[in-house]
Amino acid sequence: MSTETKEILAEVVGEVFEAMAFMFADPLNADSTDEVELDQPIEVHLEFVGAATGEVAIVVPEGMCQELAANILGVEPDDEDAVAKALDSLKEILNVICGNALTRVAGEEPVFNLNIPKTGELTEETLADWLHDEDTVFLMVDDFTLLARFKCPDLC
Repeated sequence: MSTETKEILAEVVGEVFEAMAFMFADPLNADSTDEVELDQPIEVHLEFVGAATGEVAIVVPEGMCQELAANILGVEPDDEDAVAKALDSLKEILNVICGNALTRVAGEEPVFNLNIPKTGELTEETLADWLHDEDTVFLMVDDFTLLARFKCPDLC
């Protein structure tokens, strides 16, 4: 992924989290991957097809999902709705990130079909792949570490 695409992805993630969930993102130095803390990480990915084919994915600590849902719903983090809708909130925010990132990278004209966001199995090995992949964008969203990737050889 080009440096420009990584910058666009970082900007889009920050803008979407701020607009939808009142959570604020700051870039993390990728050189300090040994210091990245992801307590019970969850991966969500979304494939797209159309003018190009690819995937946008994020990894967040499990504890972030409930706070995300609470902020989107306007309730307290321990509210039963926030608990019940935590993973769906993460999937929805990824949906918006994907759409915005595609528009910023490919422009307004190309048409893309977005698949349903899905959770992926995140083993120690796949998490290590994320941490050492040069295409991974590292962000702090409030007090949570977030990893993001945009995989699309035809656009990136």
